[in-house]
Amino acid sequence: MRVLFLTPQPPWPPHTGPAIRNYQLIAGAATQHQVYVLCFGDAGTDLSALNEICSWAGWVARPHPALRDRVLHLLRSSEPDLALRLQREALAERLRFMLANQHFDLIQFGGLEMAPYLPVAREANPGSVLVLDEHNVGYLLQERLAATSRAMGRWYAQRQARRLREYEVNALAASDGWLCVSEVDAGFLEPLARGKPHTVIPTGVDPEAHTPQNIPLATSPRLFFAGNLDYRPNRDGLHWFCTRVWPLIRAEVPTAEFIVAGSGAGRDRGWLRQPGVQSLGHLDDREFAQALGSAWVSVVPLRAGSGMRVKILGSFLWGKPVVTTSIGIEGIAATPDEHVRIGDTAEDFAAHVVDLLRDRLLAQEQGHAAKRLAEELYDWRRFTPRLLEFYGRLMEARHAKA
Repeated sequence: MRVLFLTPQPPWPPHTGPAIRNYQLIAGAATQHQVYVLCFGDAGTDLSALNEICSWAGWVARPHPALRDRVLHLLRSSEPDLALRLQREALAERLRFMLANQHFDLIQFGGLEMAPYLPVAREANPGSVLVLDEHNVGYLLQERLAATSRAMGRWYAQRQARRLREYEVNALAASDGWLCVSEVDAGFLEPLARGKPHTVIPTGVDPEAHTPQNIPLATSPRLFFAGNLDYRPNRDGLHWFCTRVWPLIRAEVPTAEFIVAGSGAGRDRGWLRQPGVQSLGHLDDREFAQALGSAWVSVVPLRAGSGMRVKILGSFLWGKPVVTTSIGIEGIAATPDEHVRIGDTAEDFAAHVVDLLRDRLLAQEQGHAAKRLAEELYDWRRFTPRLLEFYGRLMEARHAKA
């Protein structure tokens, strides 16, 4: 079977949550099928590593809509901002050309951002099975952001939530089947999908690739956060942590340090200028390993979001104790107080962090339990048979209709 993946960013290197997920699904599909990849990229994009598992991989320059265009779209269009984000005729033309020159049995759209290309694929190749992979529930994410935002931020999120709900209904209707990352997300999406077949494929981790080095813990108690701060839920959560939680932790542990890493973290944000906080920006693999390896506790202070936080599973594999929120741990089968600590108020979150900083045995026990959980339940290879079985079901249904 010939399978084409359309992804909003290069699936290699798999450093961000969406790229990690898309790479895992591509690699899984490639165990039995011929896989082709068409994605958006930027100058310097190198997909040569994908040639080891794929028949072909190519990219089109990623669009960067100007703020003025986004504002006009918000005011004049009934579509969500996300619909404009990756609309580019160059990719539509490339897709039409590919579909005109060879048949693809199945085309997978790696995220709701790629939904604008569903009708393009349907028109160019009506016989292909179209699969939409919902990395999260778009409208739910915006509803949750509205609950944590003020003034214009709340107005924008509420408006986007209403538009995204209708947009997701239409995108699911245009597909032949859909994937999601958790049963929680499935519960929100099923009423929108109106009976379309689906399956749950969690985003996993690769225990073989995560080989923690013998990096000593920092001398002073150290917390670690990693995330793209251009992603609003990360920025919202980190702002809450720095302004509400961090002062409570420093009052109890004055020597505590907090390392912040990720795209956008190097920018001058006033609320990051707190005593003991060091914002490092983007780190390469070696620097990231050093920062995470030296941390005593990993924190994921997410107040809005959907899907799964693969960064939590990554910390689990390193044996790091994690403190997060109910939304942060959503979609991961972790037991509170055994694999993870959960705090939804500033006081509870700070108390959990302080307990783990003061009691190293408690921290080690939680870290070891979390590592076992990630290795036993979330090795991404466990989910490949489920993906392939779902593809088979969709193809059988298509043949039955023919």
